Amino acid sequence: LIDFLQWFARLGVSAILAAPLLVRERHRGVLFACSTETGRTFEQEQKSLCDGIARQLAVGIEAAELYQIQQEETAISSALARAGQELIVSIDTLAILQRLCRLTAELLACHCSYTVLWRLTEEETCQAVISCGGVLEATETLHSFKIPRPLILELSERFKHDDVMELEPGELHQFLVDGAPTPHDVAAVLCLALRQGKELIGVQAAGYKGRNGVESEQKRIARGIAQIASLAL
Repeated sequence: LIDFLQWFARLGVSAILAAPLLVRERHRGVLFACSTETGRTFEQEQKSLCDGIARQLAVGIEAAELYQIQQEETAISSALARAGQELIVSIDTLAILQRLCRLTAELLACHCSYTVLWRLTEEETCQAVISCGGVLEATETLHSFKIPRPLILELSERFKHDDVMELEPGELHQFLVDGAPTPHDVAAVLCLALRQGKELIGVQAAGYKGRNGVESEQKRIARGIAQIASLAL
C-alpha cells in the first residue's frame, strides 16, 4: 500500500478517493478519484457521488461480461448446429472428410486444416488419408501415407483424457510424413480426436498463423466438432 501511495505521489496527486466496485458482494476492482490541488480534500457529497458511480460501474461491467458470455454461447451453439447439419447428412466417407476439413477451417477460423484417418496394416503401420484445406480454399487434396504405429500409440495416449489438444508447431510434423501437405508459418495447432467408440481412428488438425495459443471458445467448438465428426464417420 505504501508503494502504491508513493506512486500516486510521484504523479503529483495530493488527495485520493477510492470506492470499491462491488456487485452482490463480489469485489470487481476499485474506482479512484484523484486531485493534484495542494491542500485539497474531498467533501462528503463527493465521496457519496464516487461511491454511487462505483456501484453503477460495477453493475455495468458485470452486465457487459454476462452479455459477452451469452454471445459466446450463442456462437458456439450455432457453430455446432451447423456442423451437425452438414456432417450427419451423408454416409459417404470422402464427402464427410471434405466437409469436415472445410468446416474446421471455417468454424474454428484457422488458416489450414488437416484430416488424418488410419487403419492398421499387416506391416504394423497405419494407412493414413490426409485432407488439406484452407479458409479461402474451395478444394482439398487427398493423399495416402503410412505412419509408424508407435506414433499413433503416442498420440492415443495424449488424447486419453480430452478430445482436444493444443500442440506446438514442431510437434505436428512428427505425425506428418515427407510429402504430406504441411502448414506454413503456423504458430499454434489444435488437434481434435476422431474416435470409433473409445478407439482413436484419426485426428483433425487446425493450424493458426501469427498468434499465441487458441481461444477457449474455439476449443469448446472443437470438442463439439470432434464428437459430431466421430459420430458421422
